[in-house]
Amino acid sequence: MGDNLRTLGKTSAETPRVPAVGTPVLFVLAWSSAYVVGDLGVRSTPPFTLLFLRFAVAAACMTVVAVVVRASWPRTRRELGHIAVAGVLVQGVQFLGVYGGFKLGVPAAISSLVMGVNPVLTALLARPVLGERITVRQRWGFALGVLGVVLAVLQGLRLSADALGGIGLTLLGLIAISGGTVYQKRFCPDMDLRSGQAIQLLAATVLAGLCVAAFETVHTDDPAVLAFSVGWLALVNSIGAVSLLYVMIRRGEAGRASTMFFLVPSATAVLAAITLHEPLSATALAGFVVAAAGVVLATYRSSSQ
Repeated sequence: MGDNLRTLGKTSAETPRVPAVGTPVLFVLAWSSAYVVGDLGVRSTPPFTLLFLRFAVAAACMTVVAVVVRASWPRTRRELGHIAVAGVLVQGVQFLGVYGGFKLGVPAAISSLVMGVNPVLTALLARPVLGERITVRQRWGFALGVLGVVLAVLQGLRLSADALGGIGLTLLGLIAISGGTVYQKRFCPDMDLRSGQAIQLLAATVLAGLCVAAFETVHTDDPAVLAFSVGWLALVNSIGAVSLLYVMIRRGEAGRASTMFFLVPSATAVLAAITLHEPLSATALAGFVVAAAGVVLATYRSSSQ
């Protein structure tokens, strides 16, 4: 276990090779599960309270890990600040927006649709900030990815006027994850994932705590569901999924890494069908296939590359 923890924090040049398919598959499954478990959690606990507990537990775990394995910490305030800002965007603002949208009535399908546009927005931001070139193949991949996302959630496109504020919050979450991905690649691509994650989660915890104090009364109607949701979201999503995202960002372009989000809506539909017994339509399955084709096109590299 200790060797695995030490390996996780190595820089991109030192990180050993892993199966090319393994990391993206695990990422999609872990990230998609956040919609299912998050939707379950907010039914009994206010969203910002749920997120505060999620971030606090994850921050405590990562801090202990970083101390035990003697991970390297930022040497300057500027480096510390960059890591914290990336964490506030990728962890804090993104999930506060998405879960706030849930509370205001945004269906999980609509939320998945909005967040599924992340690869396109990330690529557009990465071009001027990181100088990443968008190839013709990638453009076709993005187009197929967006089409797949729309197909995957087509049956959920019933939006009331009351949910417009929630859509606004979800869009804020979209901007945050896209901007945070590019910011992470630009300003702190080689941070130690153990200490870096601890700092980012602490920053997100502070932000969520401020939102709880300002907008919510702490309570829960089902302690057992709350405990399960917090544990799963903290360990599998805040630590596991975000770490996998950062690994993909290190080993490739930010735009390529973010194309995995095209698969999240379809994967969420599959997980919801299995765990929440929600019907899985043929349209959703078609969306998964189309989105997968878009990911293949957008992330394809020739043998010379």
